[in-house]
Amino acid sequence: TAPEIILGLPHGKAVDWWGLGILLYEMLTGQPPFKGQTRNELYDQTLKSDIVFPDFVSSNARSIVNGLLFKKPEQRLGSTMGADEVKNHPFFAKINWDKLVKREMDPPFKPVITPLDNNMAPSPITREEKEIIMPAASGKAISPSFKGFTYAHDSPLNAAV
Repeated sequence: TAPEIILGLPHGKAVDWWGLGILLYEMLTGQPPFKGQTRNELYDQTLKSDIVFPDFVSSNARSIVNGLLFKKPEQRLGSTMGADEVKNHPFFAKINWDKLVKREMDPPFKPVITPLDNNMAPSPITREEKEIIMPAASGKAISPSFKGFTYAHDSPLNAAV
Protein backbone atom coordinates (compact mmCIF):
# COMPACT_ATOMS: atom_id res chain seq x y z
CA THR A 1 0.00 0.00 0.00
CA ALA A 2 1.39 3.36 -1.03
CA PRO A 3 2.26 5.81 1.76
CA GLU A 4 -0.40 8.32 0.72
CA ILE A 5 -3.09 5.66 1.05
CA ILE A 6 -1.76 4.54 4.45
CA LEU A 7 -1.88 8.16 5.62
CA GLY A 8 -5.40 8.66 4.25
CA LEU A 9 -4.28 11.42 1.90
CA PRO A 10 -5.75 12.16 -1.51
CA HIS A 11 -4.07 10.06 -4.16
CA GLY A 12 -3.84 9.62 -7.89
CA LYS A 13 -1.91 7.65 -10.50
CA ALA A 14 1.26 7.73 -8.40
CA VAL A 15 -0.15 4.84 -6.35
CA ASP A 16 -0.02 2.72 -9.52
CA TRP A 17 3.67 3.52 -9.97
CA TRP A 18 4.19 2.54 -6.33
CA GLY A 19 2.47 -0.77 -7.07
CA LEU A 20 4.75 -1.35 -10.06
CA GLY A 21 7.77 -0.69 -7.83
CA ILE A 22 6.55 -3.26 -5.30
CA LEU A 23 5.93 -5.77 -8.09
CA LEU A 24 9.36 -5.23 -9.63
CA TYR A 25 11.09 -5.60 -6.26
CA GLU A 26 9.27 -8.86 -5.60
CA MET A 27 10.01 -10.19 -9.09
CA LEU A 28 13.69 -9.32 -8.72
CA THR A 29 14.19 -10.64 -5.19
CA GLY A 30 11.36 -13.04 -4.43
CA GLN A 31 10.52 -11.04 -1.30
CA PRO A 32 8.44 -7.95 -0.52
CA PRO A 33 10.43 -4.76 0.14
CA PHE A 34 8.63 -4.06 3.41
CA LYS A 35 7.70 -6.62 6.06
CA GLY A 36 5.79 -6.69 9.31
CA GLN A 37 4.10 -9.21 11.57
CA THR A 38 0.97 -7.06 11.68
CA ARG A 39 -0.61 -4.60 9.30
CA ASN A 40 0.50 -1.71 11.53
CA GLU A 41 4.11 -2.97 11.53
CA LEU A 42 4.00 -3.30 7.74
CA TYR A 43 2.61 0.21 7.36
CA ASP A 44 5.25 1.56 9.75
CA GLN A 45 8.01 -0.11 7.71
CA THR A 46 6.50 1.25 4.49
CA LEU A 47 6.41 4.80 5.84
CA LYS A 48 9.78 4.87 7.59
CA SER A 49 12.19 2.26 6.20
CA ASP A 50 14.60 2.50 3.33
CA ILE A 51 14.59 -0.25 0.74
CA VAL A 52 17.33 -2.85 1.21
CA PHE A 53 18.46 -4.79 -1.86
CA PRO A 54 20.29 -8.11 -2.04
CA ASP A 55 23.76 -7.82 -3.60
CA PHE A 56 22.68 -9.50 -6.85
CA VAL A 57 20.25 -6.72 -7.82
CA SER A 58 21.77 -4.54 -10.56
CA SER A 59 22.25 -0.80 -10.20
CA ASN A 60 19.66 -0.11 -12.93
CA ALA A 61 17.15 -2.35 -11.16
CA ARG A 62 17.85 -0.60 -7.85
CA SER A 63 17.44 2.77 -9.53
CA ILE A 64 14.05 2.05 -11.07
CA VAL A 65 12.67 0.42 -7.92
CA ASN A 66 13.89 3.30 -5.77
CA GLY A 67 12.37 5.75 -8.26
CA LEU A 68 9.02 3.98 -8.21
CA LEU A 69 9.04 3.67 -4.41
CA PHE A 70 9.71 7.29 -3.47
CA LYS A 71 7.68 8.02 -0.35
CA LYS A 72 6.49 11.38 -1.75
CA PRO A 73 4.16 10.69 -4.69
CA GLU A 74 5.10 13.88 -6.55
CA GLN A 75 8.74 12.69 -6.65
CA ARG A 76 7.88 9.14 -7.72
CA LEU A 77 9.10 7.96 -11.11
CA GLY A 78 6.19 8.23 -13.55
CA SER A 79 4.43 10.95 -11.59
CA THR A 80 5.58 13.85 -13.75
CA MET A 81 5.83 12.51 -17.30
CA GLY A 82 3.76 9.34 -16.96
CA ALA A 83 4.64 6.04 -18.59
CA ASP A 84 7.28 7.56 -20.88
CA GLU A 85 9.33 8.50 -17.83
CA VAL A 86 9.29 4.86 -16.69
CA LYS A 87 9.78 3.36 -20.16
CA ASN A 88 12.82 5.59 -20.77
CA HIS A 89 14.57 4.44 -17.60
CA PRO A 90 17.91 2.63 -18.27
CA PHE A 91 16.42 -0.53 -16.71
CA PHE A 92 14.29 -0.88 -19.86
CA ALA A 93 17.07 0.16 -22.31
CA LYS A 94 16.90 -3.15 -24.20
CA ILE A 95 13.13 -2.91 -24.74
CA ASN A 96 11.92 -1.68 -28.12
CA TRP A 97 8.49 -0.52 -26.99
CA ASP A 98 7.10 -0.11 -30.52
CA LYS A 99 8.05 -3.69 -31.45
CA LEU A 100 6.76 -4.95 -28.12
CA VAL A 101 3.35 -3.36 -28.67
CA LYS A 102 3.22 -4.84 -32.20
CA ARG A 103 4.26 -8.26 -30.80
CA GLU A 104 7.30 -8.28 -33.06
CA MET A 105 9.78 -9.19 -30.29
CA ASP A 106 10.78 -12.66 -29.29
CA PRO A 107 10.56 -13.32 -25.55
CA PRO A 108 13.93 -13.76 -23.83
CA PHE A 109 12.83 -17.19 -22.57
CA LYS A 110 10.55 -19.74 -24.18
CA PRO A 111 9.67 -22.71 -21.98
CA VAL A 112 9.74 -26.12 -23.63
CA ILE A 113 6.31 -27.63 -23.22
CA THR A 114 5.47 -31.19 -24.20
CA PRO A 115 1.91 -32.28 -25.03
CA LEU A 116 1.52 -34.00 -21.65
CA ASP A 117 3.24 -31.29 -19.62
CA ASN A 118 1.03 -30.14 -16.77
CA ASN A 119 3.63 -28.56 -14.49
CA MET A 120 1.87 -25.21 -14.59
CA ALA A 121 -1.64 -26.62 -14.04
CA PRO A 122 -3.19 -26.41 -10.58
CA SER A 123 -3.15 -29.56 -8.52
CA PRO A 124 -6.39 -31.56 -8.37
CA ILE A 125 -8.88 -30.53 -5.71
CA THR A 126 -8.68 -32.75 -2.64
CA ARG A 127 -11.73 -34.31 -1.01
CA GLU A 128 -11.38 -31.88 1.92
CA GLU A 129 -11.26 -28.88 -0.41
CA LYS A 130 -14.27 -30.19 -2.33
CA GLU A 131 -16.27 -30.39 0.90
CA ILE A 132 -15.41 -26.76 1.61
CA ILE A 133 -16.32 -25.68 -1.93
CA MET A 134 -19.40 -27.90 -2.36
CA PRO A 135 -20.71 -28.85 1.09
CA ALA A 136 -24.06 -30.07 -0.31
CA ALA A 137 -22.27 -32.77 -2.28
CA SER A 138 -20.82 -34.15 0.95
CA GLY A 139 -24.17 -34.19 2.75
CA LYS A 140 -23.18 -31.31 5.07
CA ALA A 141 -25.46 -28.36 5.67
CA ILE A 142 -24.98 -25.46 3.29
CA SER A 143 -23.72 -22.25 4.82
CA PRO A 144 -26.21 -19.35 4.54
CA SER A 145 -23.55 -17.57 2.47
CA PHE A 146 -24.01 -20.16 -0.28
CA LYS A 147 -27.81 -20.44 -0.31
CA GLY A 148 -29.05 -20.24 -3.88
CA PHE A 149 -25.59 -20.88 -5.30
CA THR A 150 -25.44 -23.68 -7.85
CA TYR A 151 -22.78 -25.16 -10.03
CA ALA A 152 -23.66 -26.68 -13.38
CA HIS A 153 -20.77 -28.25 -15.27
CA ASP A 154 -22.50 -27.72 -18.63
CA SER A 155 -22.77 -23.98 -18.07
CA PRO A 156 -22.25 -21.82 -21.19
CA LEU A 157 -19.41 -20.17 -19.25
CA ASN A 158 -17.51 -23.46 -19.46
CA ALA A 159 -17.99 -23.83 -23.22
CA ALA A 160 -14.85 -23.95 -25.34
CA VAL A 161 -13.98 -20.69 -27.03
